[in-house]
Amino acid sequence: MSTMLDKIRADLSARLAERSAKAGEIDTILAAAEARDDSALTEDETKQFNEARDAVKALDETIDSLNTRANEIDDLDKRNAEREQLAKDLQPAETDPAKRQWKVTQDEPTYRDGGKHSFFQDAYAARFGSGFGAVGERLARHSNEVRLGMHGEVRDLSTGAFGDGLVIPQYLPEKFAENLRAGRVTANLCASENLPDEGMTLTIPRGTTATVVESQSDQNTAVTEVDFDETDLVIPVRTLAGQQDLSRQSIERGRGTDTIIYRDLAGAYSVKLDSQVINGAGTNGTHTGILATASIGSVTTGTATGRSVLAKIAQGIATVAGSRFMAPDVIIMHPRRWGWLTALTDSNDRPLVVVTKNGPQNARGTVDNAGYGYVGDLQGLPVYTDGNIPTTISTSTITGATEDNIIIAKSDDLLLWEDGVAPRQFRFEETLGGSLTVKLVVAGYSAFTAGWYPTGVAVISGSGMTTPVYPT
Repeated sequence: MSTMLDKIRADLSARLAERSAKAGEIDTILAAAEARDDSALTEDETKQFNEARDAVKALDETIDSLNTRANEIDDLDKRNAEREQLAKDLQPAETDPAKRQWKVTQDEPTYRDGGKHSFFQDAYAARFGSGFGAVGERLARHSNEVRLGMHGEVRDLSTGAFGDGLVIPQYLPEKFAENLRAGRVTANLCASENLPDEGMTLTIPRGTTATVVESQSDQNTAVTEVDFDETDLVIPVRTLAGQQDLSRQSIERGRGTDTIIYRDLAGAYSVKLDSQVINGAGTNGTHTGILATASIGSVTTGTATGRSVLAKIAQGIATVAGSRFMAPDVIIMHPRRWGWLTALTDSNDRPLVVVTKNGPQNARGTVDNAGYGYVGDLQGLPVYTDGNIPTTISTSTITGATEDNIIIAKSDDLLLWEDGVAPRQFRFEETLGGSLTVKLVVAGYSAFTAGWYPTGVAVISGSGMTTPVYPT
């Protein structure tokens, strides 16, 4: 249940970040009213306040539910461990001397001068004889004596003197090292929607021409009129899938091989979805990602200095706020960019981004942890690192140069629809049944758009975002 607990805690962390952003919106609205010494909110402020308040209330309910579930699973894990230990403690002590091979209490070693049994005879019998009976018990007991140092090792032979029949290699499948994956950090930050049960496209009407209000030039003169217009935003439903053929023998005679493959395919699915949310081209069955969406905000930096990049981040925040008329709530960048920012100092060797526990001193940002995903704050916004942000984006300013981009967004404007259970797992035994081959498949349907409100995103790019050079 630890995997489920990790997922719940990751979701809980994301919801807490959302709530912090919404609470910040409320503070901003109230601060504006206080600044003009007004006890009442404007109509727009009232609308924004109510929306933010309702969002905080809904997030609190979700947070309480997730926290309760996490505590229940954590408590259940602890109680399961206690019960397992209690069951072990209550097992009766073994009284049969022939079965006490792992609890050596004899004063004399199993193999000794003048003893009844010979180590070499038993070793030969175990290797070439009829198998492990009393011989195997004696060898195991002797091995335990040597391990505990009860009688010392009296032979000069090492384990290399015997084959795998005597010194058996131990495999630890429970310690299987899974393939490393960058996860789906950005996808988890998007507004999550349930994909409808039918259809391969989603259509959202978008206002493209707004009405206009002007002062009437004089009495009985025509009032300004501009016709409202809208255009449909059509979002295709995409299919992401992967497969692996396994021999029936590897599944039936192996240990957890199908589970390992399913988990690896699911990890690959998450990475591909996240990559397309960020940088999908919208062709050949891919999503149109954030970086490929038309009309998003753009900020260009041509200087690879921390001061310049931090200034451009502030400009990106202003770009969203000035066009979307609402504040962004998240900054997403590649881990290499965040690591570079945290390494930079000003002319007095003071860090531009400081560790929170040391206390900020004129800092532009703070580091909450040196991990992956949520890592700290810049300009008052939470920063998330995502290894799926490409680092090979060609720039037009320097021939052959590459760059990574920083995404500043109002995460609620990034819409991601997914199946309730995604990716789904499929197992086909008939397709290649004549070869005793089993086909394992994972697949899922999803739809994504950053075009609902493209002005809710600003991207920082340019020659100043090429491969960072760390200070020496």
